[in-house]
Amino acid sequence: ALNSHGYSDVQRVQGLRHVYLANQLTESSQNTVLQGLPPGTSISDLTVLTKRTMDHGQSWQLLPPPPNEECLSNSCFLHLQSLSSHSDATSNPNAPGIVVATGNVGKYLRSDPVNTYLSKDAGHTWVLVHQGDYRAEISEQGGLIILGRNDGPTVELLMSWDVGRTFTRTEFSSVEVFISSM
Repeated sequence: ALNSHGYSDVQRVQGLRHVYLANQLTESSQNTVLQGLPPGTSISDLTVLTKRTMDHGQSWQLLPPPPNEECLSNSCFLHLQSLSSHSDATSNPNAPGIVVATGNVGKYLRSDPVNTYLSKDAGHTWVLVHQGDYRAEISEQGGLIILGRNDGPTVELLMSWDVGRTFTRTEFSSVEVFISSM
């Protein structure tokens, strides 16, 4: 899917060959991939589904929901925000397989609520690491993961020294600031 700025919702998981995450624009009523918008189709008739490939696009699978997330529907999957929403997934070529991304669990991608998720196996499985919209930075080998609030001002960062198992709050400013990049 391309947004109005020309960004495509496909991202390579850095450090691994042939592994990509993508958002697919589908028609809500039939859940079919659009080849072009049919005449009379409104934006409310469209949904976005997140998929992953491990074979350079030969086959695509929906992302399973994290085990620590509750879902009230039979067809729940994890759907991720992306470049078109200025909240792309974060990976590091020196920390193969570790991905931090924001999104939601449900039938399709929604803008609210947004939570932050971590995968240590290139997107095969995910865990909820923090409620809310956070941008991330991953250090060498993933030994340090830093999260900064993405949806408003903050005075703190969340830091993990154990590949995302636990996060501690660290105050870095005495006044609230907006984090525009990490």
